[in-house]
Amino acid sequence: MSRLERARQLAGAFAAATVVVGYAGWLALSSLLGLGPRTLVSFSILFVTVTFAMSLLFRLDRRRPLLVVVVVTSVLLLQELLLSGEYAFYGFLTALTAMVAFPLAGGLIHRDKQLSYVLQVSGLVFASRVAYVPFPGRFLNISIGLPSLYLLIFLMCLLFISVKKVDLKGLGFQKGMIPLPVQVLTGLSIGVLSGSTEYILLKPPPISPVGDPLHFTIYILFMMMILVSFPEEILFRGLLQKSMSQVLPPWVAIQMTSVQFGLMHLGWRNPIEVLFAFSMGLIMGFLFWKSESLVAPILLHGVGNVVMFSLASVTNIPDGLVYALIASSAASTVPALYLLRKHMPIDYWSSSMEIRRRREKVIRLLEKST
Repeated sequence: MSRLERARQLAGAFAAATVVVGYAGWLALSSLLGLGPRTLVSFSILFVTVTFAMSLLFRLDRRRPLLVVVVVTSVLLLQELLLSGEYAFYGFLTALTAMVAFPLAGGLIHRDKQLSYVLQVSGLVFASRVAYVPFPGRFLNISIGLPSLYLLIFLMCLLFISVKKVDLKGLGFQKGMIPLPVQVLTGLSIGVLSGSTEYILLKPPPISPVGDPLHFTIYILFMMMILVSFPEEILFRGLLQKSMSQVLPPWVAIQMTSVQFGLMHLGWRNPIEVLFAFSMGLIMGFLFWKSESLVAPILLHGVGNVVMFSLASVTNIPDGLVYALIASSAASTVPALYLLRKHMPIDYWSSSMEIRRRREKVIRLLEKST
């Protein structure tokens, strides 16, 4: 890897950190000024604009793919703002139009099959929003409503994978480049840390358990670990990030996927949740990039959701207890990160696929020489 390329990727990593710190300051200022709904709109537009500007630090010679991602994410921003406001019907029309238009546009790009694939996957992201239409709002509050919705999204992903004959190993259905126990430990430790931190940041309203505690626990585990984290990680990491990494540098693909992942959380109407989802998207994207497996991202995502909703279901839980959970999970994250770094590919800033290609090239050269 050239020094210029390394400098660009280091600049990209610094840019991602700058985005997080900058948005935290923006949120603090907005809270002090007591701004209302306009803050959400301003924050969202600023979020996308600054992030795209930062992305230009990576590679300035891949403007066409980045322009496509800019257009897709801008439409996604418009859709989420409409859906979370008074114009939900127009948000649905935007999602429906994008679901059809982007794959059709991808079909017109014959010379660049990888960029065409990015547009097709983007259509699937918008289709996941259209899937909400058959479910009335009151039905989504019933215990069987949300599982049915996420099951539908999961089936949509499976249908796409089947029709496009997507390689399952490329999606992350494999042990990966990092030992499986290390991935499991990393996903669990960071998952507990993220779930407890998200609870402190959001302070969600108490959740009344449905039925007896045992059935409610089983429901939360099944819902969050299987029906939420599994399809969302397949969609955003396995399909979207993987497709973007074919036309953009890995860190750009991670950042752009994380932006879209964050925008999909605008329905909470809380900028902190958007920022938090963006940050978690960066971490899950990095783990997927380096391990080439969905094990750690799915565990991190699922465990984080389980911890947050479990804490919200406990009545009058002391903040001190939650902070103790944050401290203990942070302590367990340290050895997990050490093991992760120890088993990570030697070339830290190159993707695992690049390292594999180099090894195959060396093997071919050795075979020819013998």
